[in-house]
Parts: sequence; C-alpha cells; structure tokens
Amino acid sequence: RTTARLWLPTLFIIFFFCLDFGALPVRNGSAAAAPITSRDQRSRTTTTRRSTVLQRNVELVSATAQGVTIQLLIPESDFRFNSSNTETETGKVENQTISFSNCRFTTEPGTPRLPVQTTLLAVPADVDFQLRIVEKRFSTRSAERIVYTPAPRGATQPQKDRFSPDSLAEIREDGWMRENRILPIQLNPVQYNPVRREVRLYHRLVVEVRFIKTLTRGVKASPSAIPSGLRPESAAYNAIFNNLLINPQNAEQWRLPIARAPSAPSAPSMHPQYKISVTESGMYSITASELAAAGADITAIMPRTLKLINRGNQVPIFVRGEGDDKFDPTDEIIFYGERQHGENSYIDPFTDENVYWLSWNSGPGSRMVTKTAFTGTSDTQDHKLFLTRAHFEKDNTFRRFRDVNLAEGQTYEEFGAGLQTRSFTLTELPALPDDSWFWAQLTAPASKSFNFMLVGLANTARPATLRVSLHGRSNTGHDCDIWLNDKIRLEEARWTGETKYQLQNQELSQSFLQDGRNVLQIMNPGSPEELIDIILLNWIQVDYWRNFDAKSDVLPFAITPFPDETGAVNPNFEVILKNFSTPDIEIYGIDGTRYDGMSALVDEDAPGTYRIIFRSTQIRPKDEKDPAVQYIALTRNQFRKPKISVDTPSDLRGTHNGADHITITHAKFINDVQPLADFRNQQGMRSKVVDVQDIYDEFNHGILNPNAIREFLKYAYSNWQPPAPTYVLLVGDTHIDIKNNINFVPTIRVQIPGYGSSASDHQFVTFRGEDSFPDMLIGRMPANTRVDARIFVERTINHETSSPAGPWHKRLLMLAGSDNTFHSQIDRLISRNQLRNRYETERIYAPYKDELDLSIDESVITPIARQVIDGFNNGASLINYIGHGGGGIWSDSRMLDFEDPEQNLTYISQ
Repeated sequence: RTTARLWLPTLFIIFFFCLDFGALPVRNGSAAAAPITSRDQRSRTTTTRRSTVLQRNVELVSATAQGVTIQLLIPESDFRFNSSNTETETGKVENQTISFSNCRFTTEPGTPRLPVQTTLLAVPADVDFQLRIVEKRFSTRSAERIVYTPAPRGATQPQKDRFSPDSLAEIREDGWMRENRILPIQLNPVQYNPVRREVRLYHRLVVEVRFIKTLTRGVKASPSAIPSGLRPESAAYNAIFNNLLINPQNAEQWRLPIARAPSAPSAPSMHPQYKISVTESGMYSITASELAAAGADITAIMPRTLKLINRGNQVPIFVRGEGDDKFDPTDEIIFYGERQHGENSYIDPFTDENVYWLSWNSGPGSRMVTKTAFTGTSDTQDHKLFLTRAHFEKDNTFRRFRDVNLAEGQTYEEFGAGLQTRSFTLTELPALPDDSWFWAQLTAPASKSFNFMLVGLANTARPATLRVSLHGRSNTGHDCDIWLNDKIRLEEARWTGETKYQLQNQELSQSFLQDGRNVLQIMNPGSPEELIDIILLNWIQVDYWRNFDAKSDVLPFAITPFPDETGAVNPNFEVILKNFSTPDIEIYGIDGTRYDGMSALVDEDAPGTYRIIFRSTQIRPKDEKDPAVQYIALTRNQFRKPKISVDTPSDLRGTHNGADHITITHAKFINDVQPLADFRNQQGMRSKVVDVQDIYDEFNHGILNPNAIREFLKYAYSNWQPPAPTYVLLVGDTHIDIKNNINFVPTIRVQIPGYGSSASDHQFVTFRGEDSFPDMLIGRMPANTRVDARIFVERTINHETSSPAGPWHKRLLMLAGSDNTFHSQIDRLISRNQLRNRYETERIYAPYKDELDLSIDESVITPIARQVIDGFNNGASLINYIGHGGGGIWSDSRMLDFEDPEQNLTYISQ
C-alpha cells in the first residue's frame, strides 16, 4: 500500500540515480589539448549562469559553436580531512580521506582514493573533443597517508615523487539522451604526492572543452542551427534533462531530428488471426472442428488460402481435404512445429511456447511438397541405423553469478543501491551468462546421480558421443569425477571460478550405454586446498546410434550417409521403419515434404506390429556426425495438438498513435488502471494503455520476450506523433522464474559485477545510443492482484489531488539493514545526489549483528521496528530500504514484520 502512494516521487528518484556519472566508464586519450588561438577567444560569446544544486561546485563560463568553458570553485574551507585507522599486518595505520560537498571518488585499484567532481555538457553530434586547463589556483598542505583503493596482490602502483592524478580534467564516455549528445567531464581538484606526503587543493579550475569537427564518429552531422523538421520535445522530459546540464541553452541548438526506428519484426495482419502455440517439436494437426471450437467460422474459409506464419516466414502446411474447396469439419491442417529455444541456450528462459499465426482468405498459402517414394530397390543404400541426439536439461535452480564474464584485471566498486562503477576500463557491463538455470547444485563433499533415458539404442561398434555441461558456483577451484552407469569414469574435471566446464565430444563405446535408463554420477569430494567447492550441472547430451523402431508410434529419424570404399555417398536410401501399432503410417520431412506411395505391412518378426519400407532421396547432403532430425514417421493418431487462441488485432505500429504517458500492463489489470490513464488525460497528457501481449504480437511475432517491450518503446519514440512519450508505467509483478511463477510484465536482466544477474526495468528505456542514459522515465507498479492495482491507482490519484498538507512532502526516510555495506550505500545515495539540500532526510540504520538484543520476544516490537513505524506514521514522500528481506518483511533486526502494516502503520490510511 505504501508503494502505491509513493510511486510518483520514487519514479523521479529512480531516473535521477540512473544518471550518476560515476557509472560512466573513462575514455582513453583525454590529455589536455593545444592552446586555443587568440582569434578563437575573441570570437567567443560568453554566457554565464549559476550551477544547479546538482552541479553545485561548477559554473558555466561560456558556450559557443567552438566549445564550452566551465570553472570549478571550491572554497578552501570546503575541503574536509577525515582520519581513520586501518588494520595491517604490522598493526594499525592512520589514513586520511579528503572530500568536499557533492564529490565522488577515484576508484583505480592501487591508487590514492581522491575526490572528484563530474559535470554534464550538451555537445554537438559531429565533433570530437580536446581539453585545456585555462586557469588553476591551488594551495599545498601536508597530509598523512591517503586511503588507497584496494587492489589485487601485487597490483599496487609504485610510489613516485609526483602529484597524481596527472590530469586535472578528463573526458568521460559520451552518450545520448534522446537526440542530444552529452559529455561528462570529470574534474580532479585534489592531487597527492605520496613521497612528499603533500596534497594540492585546487580552489579554482577553468577548463575549456574545444570542439573539433569530425564525421568519423559514426553519428550524423549536426547543423549549427535548429534542423528543419525538428520535432517538438516533451516539456516534462526537457525540464529534467535541462536541469542535468550545465549548458541547457545549447541543447536544443545541437539536438538532432528524430530518425525513424529501424524495422522491427513485422506486425501480424489486421485481419482476424489465430495463434497456434507449440511447446515441443514434432508434427501437429488442427482439424476444422477444433478451429471452429476456438471461434472460427469454418464455412467462410477457402482452404487453399490457409496460411501459417512463424517469425515472419510462411511455414509449408498440408491441408487434408482441401481438394473440394471446402473446409469440412474433418479436414485438417498438418505442419511441423518447433519448440522455442533460447538465443544462447537450449531452453528459453522466458517461455517454452513458439507461436505460429494462422490466417485465410488473403491469397494462396504455402503447401508441403508431396513426393512419391521409390517403389524399386535398385540404386539405393540400405540403412539399418542412424545417428541421433538426446538432450537432457532441467531448469531447477537459478544462479546469478557475481563475477562471471569479467575480463582479466577488471574490478568494480559499489556506489550504492547495488550499482557498480568500473574502476579503469572502457567497455560496458559484462554480458549475462549464456544460461543462468541449472539442473542441480553439488556442494563438496557430495555425490549425485542423474537419470536419463535413451530410446532405440542400437547394438553397434560405432562410438557414441557424450557431453556434460558443468559450471562453477563458488569462485574457487573445482575437482570432480564423472561416471557413467557405474561402468566408466569419463573424466576428472578440474577448473576454477564461476566459469563453464564442458566435457566435450567424449567418444565412448556404445556398449557403455543402455537402452532405457542410464545414470550419470558426479562426485565432488572437495579439496583440502579449498574451503568450499560448489558446482552446478547444466545439461547432459548424448549422440548415439539408434535403430529404426518407433516409440509410441512416433519415429523422428535421419539418414546418416555412409561413404562406400571409393568415398562416394549414394543419396538414394532404403530403410525399414518398424514397431507401429496401426498401418496408417505417414512420413514427413521437416523441410516441408510429405511422402506417399507406400503401404504398411504386418511385421512377421514382431506380431501385432507394422512396418513400412521407405525409399527416397535424402533431403539434403548431411555430415556423418550430424544428428539433426530430417524425417518424422507416425501413425494418424499421434499428431500433436497445439493450443489455439483467437487474436484481436492491435495497431501499435500505426504512426497516428501518440502518447506522453504509456501504461504497459497485463490484460488482467487493464480495467483497473484505466482510471489512472483517464486522470492523466485530464491533466493534459496523452495517455495510452497497452496490453503487453499486443507488444509481443507486434514486436516479437507473439513470442514472450522482454526485449519486445524495449523494441516497442524504441518504435513509439521514433514513429509516434510528437512529442515522444516521456513516462512509462509497467503494471504487474514479475519473477526470476517467469515460466513457473508470477509474471505479468517481465523485466530485463543485466550482469552487475559483484552481484550478478539483476532485474533492470531501466534497460527498457536506454535505446538511443549504446549507453545507459534513459530516453524515457520508467517505473513499475508490482501488482499481483486486481485489488493491488486498484489500490495503487486510487492512492496515486489521491496523492496528487487531495493528499494532506504538511512537512512530509519534503521528508525522505532512508533505511538500512544490519550491515556496514547497507549503511554506506545509503550514505552514498544521500551525499552523491545532494538529497539533504532538498529534503529532510531521516536515516534509520539497523544495529550490527553483534549489537542485537536477542532477548526480545518475537511478539514484542523491537526498538528499531518502533523507529521504522514512527518514521512511516510521520509521513514521507519516499521510503527507501536496503537490506535483507522478502515478501512482507524487512528481516534485519526485525525492522518490519508481517503484522506491522495492518496493526501499526496508521498514517498510510490517510
């Protein structure tokens, strides 16, 4: 309930934190430039203004088409020296930390930790930059040992008799906010000489950023004046954007026209269509009567116009009974459907459903090619077995991996709210792991067995191939043995860290495998050298030789070529397919081929079963080690049945659309959030409610994937009626395990060093440029029920129209759990964003674990909980908690229990 009332101020703070300049990587080549000529200086038109509170120490001196000049002013009294003791191997050492208001700190490992100031400039799109220090004033004073940023062993830089950092100003990595290019400048007003034990404190720095015209940066040229056709910008977005800049008066001058977004997956037809969803690969059948049961008027269907589309491409289908040009109830559509796979994994982390689109009466559809099988026996190669692949994988446990995909030497430092800043490298955050879901975890000492089934195992001397994918869970050394069926030790696997280990292409005699149940055993005994050893099993994969016996009247198979003694391969083949319970056997090629001209026979060697002789030419040339399925043989009653649902067309791609405020919601909440959209319309905004399923349909072919939301917002930004949308509200909760838990509107995950895979709605709105600057403002209402949604909407409207007056509007309640990390994160959020200058900020920190009073009965409200409750009841425009918890509790020191909201939080009822 509190979340509902506090959403609007929270939305702005989320946007504000996203722009913390400490998150930007440093760019190489930021040395001072050559002096600017006197002519350049004479041509300057000086405009000066006072900095905003965000850039309190920095002022704009001038801004022209040739460059921008800024100055940093820090009174000597603003520099603060704080002493602290650090434990070392030789005892305690006193260190000093230097700071000033609104500063952040350098983070390169093994170097002094010194305060810096960052400011943000609007710059032209087609320039490069040079820095020049125009003026500097400093004083020198002695200093004890300055605190150093921790570094890996041996990485501390040697002390030299010089003041560092070398540069007093540095260019940070530039980026884009909508159509404005922005450039962060880092100013280094403190230099330290470790040999002399002296610091230079720069009270005044005048820095010139000179623009150098270039068209080599991969951006469009920016005219010197407002481009023709420049679309109007959102006043709400501009107000926030301009407040971030030190030279907002230049932003509009250097803004580019909005380019049309590149084409995304095409939208479905505006004519009624039916979604055909499949979760397994195989042959599927849809009868006309099944389509009628889903709501289709089959009497109006011209069967020859039936067409099936997947991912924008037609899929060949066979329509049984279309020859009479009527779609009778017993007629059926047959097609090969494929399950959904992940981009880099066998199992898609978002959905198992692949979506096909069925439509009709708009031109002829693609059909399977019917081929007649050979009837003779000449010039064919007889095949008795084929190579197939069995993949076994279960997504039972999720792991976020703290340090995966870090390049050697990369380190990160926390700067609050779980965010990180890279110390000294230039690239973006590391990539997510290819797979974060695993079958099982083994913590040494441990031994676990994993069963897998093989069907139709052939008796052959040909070798099978086994692969096993493991992953380190602990950032330590790993040592395990892999056994198969208690017969053979496949490998002693040894590796280190949160990295993959794959037993690749392990050839073994097929006699070590068993037809039916097999057992892979992983033994992780641990090592005396490692305090902990945790590993994960991801999947097992077996390529083996199979006979042509059907299982449950279905046989997916391939024709594996066998060169003759001359090396030639005969493309014509003959196989005998066996073990079918009925004679109505059909054969299809997954390339869109249907075979006829064959008759099933009673198999005299297996009474009660049928066999069929299949002679044809291979679909395509195939490597002898390729296990991919080429054909499927099955009886008429073994076609799979897809899920059928009618689709109501949407038109999110229509350029007539326009919105300032977009609500993206699950269909369950549409009626509940519409009053909020109406309220926004009454405020003068253009507000639009969008069903998230329509986004999947138009921007990802109907397949659930959060990236479709990002593509939709990118498209709306570039193609809808101006001004482009400013606000995005996601309505509905989500979960790590979105396939098996609550998932109304999914989120995007990013890899955060030191933490791992993390949810980030912010990524939905970072589509302009390859940077982390937001192009819209986004928030989420994590409703799980319609009651949640209604309460949220009601309280939001009440908050904006009739919330009680009082000092609570200017009050922030900042809570931290019982860990020094949580305390320091809150401190940094407050100091770096100058919250104390604009809000009354109350901090409530849970006591450290060794300070807890364990004698307090669980039924009694703890002193820290009483502080939290009083903080709630005093009112606040934003309440922020960093610590341990889950569901309805903040568990650190029992700061908030399940019963507290209903029994003790009285103010939220107002």
